[in-house]
Amino acid sequence: MFRDASSKSLDLAVVESESMEDLDWDSVRAYRTLYNESHKTGKVRKMPDDEFLCHLGAAGKGEDGTTRPTGAGLLMFGQEWCIVHELPNYFLDYRKQLGTNRRWEDRFTSQELEWSGNLFDFYERAYDKLRQALEVPFELDGIRRVDETPAHEALREAIVNALSKADFKSSRGVVLRWTAEGIELVNPGCFRVGVEQAYIGGTSDARNKTILKMFSLIEAGERAGSGIPNMVDQWVSCGYGKPRLSEAFDPEVSTAFLPFSADSDNLVSDNSLKNVVRISRKGTRENEEAIVAYLTDHEGARSLDIAEAVGISRTRVNQLLRALIEGEIVEAVGGSRNRVYKLAGK
Repeated sequence: MFRDASSKSLDLAVVESESMEDLDWDSVRAYRTLYNESHKTGKVRKMPDDEFLCHLGAAGKGEDGTTRPTGAGLLMFGQEWCIVHELPNYFLDYRKQLGTNRRWEDRFTSQELEWSGNLFDFYERAYDKLRQALEVPFELDGIRRVDETPAHEALREAIVNALSKADFKSSRGVVLRWTAEGIELVNPGCFRVGVEQAYIGGTSDARNKTILKMFSLIEAGERAGSGIPNMVDQWVSCGYGKPRLSEAFDPEVSTAFLPFSADSDNLVSDNSLKNVVRISRKGTRENEEAIVAYLTDHEGARSLDIAEAVGISRTRVNQLLRALIEGEIVEAVGGSRNRVYKLAGK
């Protein structure tokens, strides 16, 4: 709750217990190659590795003046065993499950010793696998075949979205699944702006802003808050079904599903966005009643105060408050920075 309440990018903090030797330098070199392809000029290209990583936000000066990885740098370029030392529940999982049984045809995880297990390498490996699920019509650009479509851009955006918005201090990991129906991307932590606002766009609020920045510098993610709307448009433009966003609670996870079928059953209309948010397994009504009871005794309460008193996340409280406002049970007073809530008519 407190992590989500912070406006700071928590992944920018220097990790004092780790050193630059804990990074996987093959990952750094592969990233720099992609960076140089996207930035043909500029002094950053000529920077030494340590200075380059500091420029990205992947490293910074520790308390002793030594250059050390930041949280973002460790997640993006670290070795898995070093990442787990700081984040014990860190786990990345790719699965290809096209059959009806639970057995997978292909799988790799961050715990394997054959590769680094960091976010950058996982992105590269997972995208290389998942792109094979997409159709590529025969098209030429001059004499060269075009081997990518807008759906490939949508897929890259979806993977980056799952990684940059994941709560890596949660008890769950990131899971990407290629199924017969579509591609499912699950990450720990809810949408900090809510599902409805995520569809609309215009507000970028990734938990790991520095990680999102690093992906955007190699043209693999959108920082302007329009990433998900663009992802939806690009995916649909290739004849696939409209992507579906959803949340679940206890524990909190977010899911993006990119369906292959364009059947009407798979479409999510603008009028139905309010129904996309899934109900908590503990029951929405109990939580709403707890909020009303708190506001009965505490007029003009902030959402953070309500969340702390009721014992659920601020993200979930904001979703319940929106429903209570629509039902004219609660009303909001003030702007976004100093907004408080009270019972309607009180």
